[in-house]
Amino acid sequence: MKKETAVVSLMADLNYATAWNKFQDLKRQSDELRKRIDVLRGQRDVKRCSLDDAAGELLKSGKFPTAPGAMTAEIQTANEQLAVVNRAVEFAEQEADRLRIEASKKFCRAIRPKYVANVERMKAAVFELAAASAAEREIRETLADGGISFTGDLPPVNFLSGQLDLKEHDSAVGYWLRELAEHYPEVK
Repeated sequence: MKKETAVVSLMADLNYATAWNKFQDLKRQSDELRKRIDVLRGQRDVKRCSLDDAAGELLKSGKFPTAPGAMTAEIQTANEQLAVVNRAVEFAEQEADRLRIEASKKFCRAIRPKYVANVERMKAAVFELAAASAAEREIRETLADGGISFTGDLPPVNFLSGQLDLKEHDSAVGYWLRELAEHYPEVK
């Protein structure tokens, strides 16, 4: 069967795409900060040394080793940045969700006439199938009423037996028609 409906994507909506990309960028920033904090913590643990070790490092390289306190301050700063970025991620996700809903509604409004036309075809086909099923059942009942054994020569097909009864409120078709009327009142 030929696919006639064009493929649509939320990324076709510029507002949503921009918000989604911003959200993804902020998530990457958050991940990078987490990794940086892990590295800094590792470096801090490695750089902890005694006063004698620090003095030996100064004599050997002429440079003061990084003090654990300085490393702790850098970790603190990175943690504060991470908190800000994580909050921005939450805001960006909320905005992307809002724009996803807005764009989805726009796409659905645009495709609704085509969708409704297809639902109308389905409804017509269900009525036709129900009529054919009723006619098949009537033939069987007429044969049975006449005492004719038909199951060997005319095996019944009973397609969705009982579920295609348009008058039966609890049939599958009855339920489907009620749903159809509720969600697609424009379908005749």
